[in-house]
Amino acid sequence: MTPSETPYEVYLVDPGARASHVITLIQEVTQRSTPECAELVHDTPARIASFASRQAAEDLVTRFREFDAIATVRRPGEQGL
Repeated sequence: MTPSETPYEVYLVDPGARASHVITLIQEVTQRSTPECAELVHDTPARIASFASRQAAEDLVTRFREFDAIATVRRPGEQGL
């Protein structure tokens, strides 16, 4: 896989105080069940989704920020969350 084909991954670092809203957002993005999404929120940092473009990944990070959650974008192999 070339660097331009490497996906941008969104990691939830801190769900903040509005976890129920964050769970709903994760369900919307991933189509996973409520218990699966709740587990992701509980087990942070957690990889939520992968995107082909940085802009799409940053858009999701912005949506998390609307609920006072902290998320970050990483490419596979990058260090530090």
